[in-house]
Parts: sequence; structure tokens; C-alpha cells
Amino acid sequence: MTIKLNHPPEKPAFDGAFTRLDSFVAVMAELGWPWRAARLLLLLPRPVRDWLYDRFAKNRYALFGRKESCEIPSAELKARLIG
Repeated sequence: MTIKLNHPPEKPAFDGAFTRLDSFVAVMAELGWPWRAARLLLLLPRPVRDWLYDRFAKNRYALFGRKESCEIPSAELKARLIG
């Protein structure tokens, strides 16, 4: 007896947790090219990756600014969002 699937089997569940830069890389790898290139960061030793992430996290407001509240998306942006 053969069972045919109409869709590919799901990826095996990851039973751990990603931390710091590894979480960023995991998300980017799922987005496809060119974001998938972020996987190259995994070539760096973990202490270096953690150091880079900590520097970025410490300076995120200087890089992107800080807002008092979350933005309400425009109708145009809402049309592009899932859900």
C-alpha cells in the first residue's frame, strides 16, 4: 500500500531554542534568497556571533530610533499583510 502526499512532509521539529544571532539566522534562512545568505554567519565561532549580536542589541535605538508607540498600518500596508 502506497500513501501519496499532496504536499511535502513537514520539517522535523527543532526541540531546542535559538538564541541571539542564531535566531536571526534561522528566520532569515526561511525567507529565501538573498536573506538566506545570512547562514554564512554560522561560520563564525559562537562567541563572535554572540558578541556581534550584543553590540547590535545595545545600539539598536541609535541605529533605528525609538518610538513612543507602535505604528498603525495604513490601508495599503494592511492589504500586503497576512492575517
